[in-house]
Amino acid sequence: MIARSEGADKDISAKAVQDKLDQMVLIWEDIQTLTEEREAKLLDVMKLAAKLWCSHVALAATIKDTQEFIGELEGPGVDPSLVKQQQEDAELLKTKLMDCKRN
Repeated sequence: MIARSEGADKDISAKAVQDKLDQMVLIWEDIQTLTEEREAKLLDVMKLAAKLWCSHVALAATIKDTQEFIGELEGPGVDPSLVKQQQEDAELLKTKLMDCKRN
């Protein structure tokens, strides 16, 4: 239509079509710019996700190794209830000695 007219300067319809085409070109350029920005951000997120996944796998392996190591440990050498009883007896003895010193 623009080619068949006398040019966008003389034909109002051709000018309107040319203006719309110019607007569409600007919009398309904006879309391309935004798409490139979005792609760059998506690639950044994917890199972060890959790092997170590697850290997660390493943490899971460490936890598994720790669980296995704890499972292989020997039981306590002394019964914990015996230690607690000894502590309570020592406190009782200490209290009695303090009472004797006061009297």
